Amino acid sequence: MSTSSTSGYSGKPLPAKLGYQLGDSVLLINGPGWFEDMLRKAGVSVVKDVPATWVHGFLTDKQKLSIWLKVNDLNKIAKGAWFSWPKKASGLTTNVKEQTFRDLILPMGWVDTKVCVVDNNWSGLKFFCVAVSKVLLSKFQLATRLLI
Repeated sequence: MSTSSTSGYSGKPLPAKLGYQLGDSVLLINGPGWFEDMLRKAGVSVVKDVPATWVHGFLTDKQKLSIWLKVNDLNKIAKGAWFSWPKKASGLTTNVKEQTFRDLILPMGWVDTKVCVVDNNWSGLKFFCVAVSKVLLSKFQLATRLLI
């Protein structure tokens, strides 16, 4: 368990490292208590269902992940998703690893963009929906043209 609000070598606060901003909402799945507390202190609301700005799942079972992905509408996630799995040294029982998330989520039209240390027990993999990324890129390109 970690109670630190920073993670890894950068010293950057974990919510910022994950891309969470003041006013964002996170659909938190099986998150450790310290993680939820950290989000709330950073001005990020924790929600129980979509729609949400982000989803962050702490998962240890491939079958439960697969079921969750089938019954939830990821199109209602505005910015992206983080999925975390236990590190080998954590001592937590699991049948998932980094590649498990890629195998299940990439075919859904999402791409993984970043891996990070969440704490001493958890690593995380960040995903974006390709369609959402294209919409954001189009909005950015339009805004850039308007400024020129």
